[in-house]
Amino acid sequence: MPENEFAPEERDTFEEELLDAYSSAVIHVVDKVGPAVVSIGVRGKGRGAQSEGEGAGSGVIIAPDGFILTNNHVIAGAKSIEVRLTEGGTFPARVVGADPATDLAVV
Repeated sequence: MPENEFAPEERDTFEEELLDAYSSAVIHVVDKVGPAVVSIGVRGKGRGAQSEGEGAGSGVIIAPDGFILTNNHVIAGAKSIEVRLTEGGTFPARVVGADPATDLAVV
């Protein structure tokens, strides 16, 4: 058997250990950044002057003072914006800046 090949049972053990390490890494990242992810609800979106649609998206808190990065298409045309934290708190928000060309916005 060539040096770089594993016997079937060794390969299974190696793959299992690799998947365990990958799972641990993903869990660690979620634990670290998960609280920074927010849900964004918007009202007043629509495709006409009389439209009062609703929309939703997500964002991530990027600064300790509460600035949130999201996509421009999430907040474009919104008359009101509401942010829900993973812990359950809900807060009103407003657009601070938006760049349709890159589809990024800060609320």
